[in-house]
Amino acid sequence: MIIYVGWFKPYSAEVHFWNQYNEVFVSIMNYHILCFADLIQDEPTREVIGFSMITFLCFNLFTNIGSIMLGEIKKSYAKFRLKYYKWKLEKIKKRLNEK
Repeated sequence: MIIYVGWFKPYSAEVHFWNQYNEVFVSIMNYHILCFADLIQDEPTREVIGFSMITFLCFNLFTNIGSIMLGEIKKSYAKFRLKYYKWKLEKIKKRLNEK
């Protein structure tokens, strides 16, 4: 709850955002689980709540995996770009040395 409230930010801004984002989804999942208790006796309503819980869980899972994948794609693009420019620099140096 300390991360959710935001009293202090122990991580970088991006990590802090994802921590708060996941805390909100934990709160939403707790609400769904509370609705699965004996408070609601109607079976069709419980099915709707179950479908809603699965939908929210999948949405959270896909956004987190998407964030991880996007970050890794950015890192690999930067590495390949650096490798390409080093290769290009070596090629230019070789041409200059030949002349």
